[in-house]
Amino acid sequence: MIRQKARHFAMTEALILSAVISFANLAVAVAVFKKAFQKKEFGEFSKMVFTSMTIRLVIMTLFAWTFIFFLEIDKFYFAIGLITMVFISIMIEILIFHSYTKKKKETK
Repeated sequence: MIRQKARHFAMTEALILSAVISFANLAVAVAVFKKAFQKKEFGEFSKMVFTSMTIRLVIMTLFAWTFIFFLEIDKFYFAIGLITMVFISIMIEILIFHSYTKKKKETK
């Protein structure tokens, strides 16, 4: 019984960590979008957004690797949770990006 509770906690911990990583990534993306939309030229805008995407991907990968190898969390649930949360956060990023572009078109 105690072992089952410990396993359940490890699963919950893994899912919470994956959600925290993913939504921290989303928060950084929104901050970069806000700053990038202030740029006048498309080249500057795209350079800033794509550079941010690359850096955020590398940092997320490093965090995931660190959590998997150095923390005693359930690796399977962490991986599944991270994949799911990243998918959800990417969908939210797309919606936010779309709303910013729509607002920018309306102001022109």
